[in-house]
Amino acid sequence: MANSDRQNPWAVLSMIWMVFLIMSIDKSAISVLAEPIRKDFELNDLEIGLLNGLAYALPFFVLGIPMGRLVDTLNRKWLLTGLLACWSLLTGLAALATSVVPFSLARAGVGAAEAGAPASMLSIITDTFDKDTRPRAIGIYYTAPTAGIMLGSALGGAVASLYDWRIALMAAAVPGLVLAAFLGRLLQNPPRGRFEPAASRARETNDMQSVGKFIADHVPFQLTLAGVSAGSIGLFGISAWVTPYMMRVHGLAIDKAGAVAATLGLAGALGSLLGGIVATHCCKGSNERLLLQCALVNFLGAPALILGAWGGSILSSVAGLSLFAFMTAMAFGPTFSLCLGWAPVAIRGTIAALVVMVPNLAGYGLGPALIGGLSDWGRSLGYPHPLRLAISLTAITILMNALFCHLARRRYMQAMRPEPA
Repeated sequence: MANSDRQNPWAVLSMIWMVFLIMSIDKSAISVLAEPIRKDFELNDLEIGLLNGLAYALPFFVLGIPMGRLVDTLNRKWLLTGLLACWSLLTGLAALATSVVPFSLARAGVGAAEAGAPASMLSIITDTFDKDTRPRAIGIYYTAPTAGIMLGSALGGAVASLYDWRIALMAAAVPGLVLAAFLGRLLQNPPRGRFEPAASRARETNDMQSVGKFIADHVPFQLTLAGVSAGSIGLFGISAWVTPYMMRVHGLAIDKAGAVAATLGLAGALGSLLGGIVATHCCKGSNERLLLQCALVNFLGAPALILGAWGGSILSSVAGLSLFAFMTAMAFGPTFSLCLGWAPVAIRGTIAALVVMVPNLAGYGLGPALIGGLSDWGRSLGYPHPLRLAISLTAITILMNALFCHLARRRYMQAMRPEPA
């Protein structure tokens, strides 16, 4: 059963969801504000791509494993509360930057503070829901970033249109500071490994050697992580560039372009929710079926992305990009449920940090800069709308995700096949 001895599991998930929502608003605020920030600091596409991506992703990556170790040892709710307050404050401080250097440092601080949040939240969810209900819970959890993008894009674009990007960034910082004042007193810390056999937990050790051994021995985990990392390059890159794309290619104002990004966020949220439901009711805890679901939805998402990139009208572009967001989001719940379910309890926080850290580095570190660099390259060749070319080429990363999930499924089936007598 998915019940908790100490706190209603859906109440836990609701609070975790709110934290993830705020984290996603703070993290994605730069995407919808990219054009006015680029003009204010006089940056080219590659530079704004690096500012939007690597400035955040590098500290996120560097501190991911140390933060995961803290998740395995400290009280997770208080760690999460402190991190929430820290990144919200730094988001507001970025609005005060007068040049690109202090702005980049503030973004780096946001990345450093947010490095420990996903591992904390996923660790709490894994100890709150059992194997059968966990994909659904994680699917609901992963509606938060798409909802955050939706709210951040719509409200950020509207506030920037009425005032400027600095006021919009300050507004994005407020909800996190408010929630941080109450979270520690409302959220309870579930017992670690409450759904795992006691004998299994007793044999586990909490050290980096155990982490390395698990990763080296578990090929399906390696392939699944490689897939989600490849797919994140496309997902995060599109998220960062959809607002500038709609402004440049279709001539929309920033508030209307932000509303388009919000539509994609809604599509992603619905996809994540449906993906969790399908995983719970159709896959029924079967790892083989979960991997098949991940492969199929990514395979179908790639052509939708190409359709959106080359759409001749606003409607066709929004339809294609929304379908892409919907299909790829259906893999969120199964992917992370698989990786965390495979991980031993004693190192689950560290593995959760790794599962979030590597895709974030690939996604935020490479995705926006890759699309920006491809756009600059297309412009040098004389393409009238080089962002079309850049965005459509990232469909390759989504197909790579599908391929890696397919390979992980094959290796898992081989490992589960009984030895011949």
